[in-house]
Amino acid sequence: MIKTSYIFIALISLNYLIYWLTNYFILTDEVYLSYFSNRYSGKVSNEILEKITSIRAYVDLLHPILLTFKIILIFIILQFGLILTSLKIKNSILFRIVIISEFIFSIAPILTLFWFTVIQKEFEYNDLINFPPNSLLIFNKVNELEYGVIYFLQSINLSELLYVITLSCLLGIGTKSGFKIGFKIVSLSYIPAFFLWLILVTLLFLSLS
Repeated sequence: MIKTSYIFIALISLNYLIYWLTNYFILTDEVYLSYFSNRYSGKVSNEILEKITSIRAYVDLLHPILLTFKIILIFIILQFGLILTSLKIKNSILFRIVIISEFIFSIAPILTLFWFTVIQKEFEYNDLINFPPNSLLIFNKVNELEYGVIYFLQSINLSELLYVITLSCLLGIGTKSGFKIGFKIVSLSYIPAFFLWLILVTLLFLSLS
């Protein structure tokens, strides 16, 4: 069996590689400028781009830390689900489950990277927002929505569904109680926390817009 620490390092490395490749090949300055120029003057667009560039330098450093924080937070949240279902599982096994499940979220970025570097080389920022077409956002026009609403609709997607299913399956195996109990643990902990986070962030974006 592969050590959990190795799987964790592989996850962090894969996510950072996807993040770097996406910023280098897809989210270029030209894509940002084209998007902002449709909304603001040339001077304002350049100022926004400069801010994005300066922030990106910090995000580059924080990206692995933020992912680690997310994993730890989900680990803690799932503990509440285990308590509510009166089930126990070793912390090492739970941590391993959370790490393995997180790989699900690498699928969509890899598809996006492949699509816009190999198949569709001419694209705009709005094309990136709508891809892959696996979220509630496909039923709405991006240009007519506030960013907070875009974030909300974009976050409810197929990747989240697959993540919940994977998490439920692995918890069912880890607790030796089956998928239904595993899903119960997730529905009592992760799912409410996810929607609470989604609502808070959406309201924050809307209040700032």
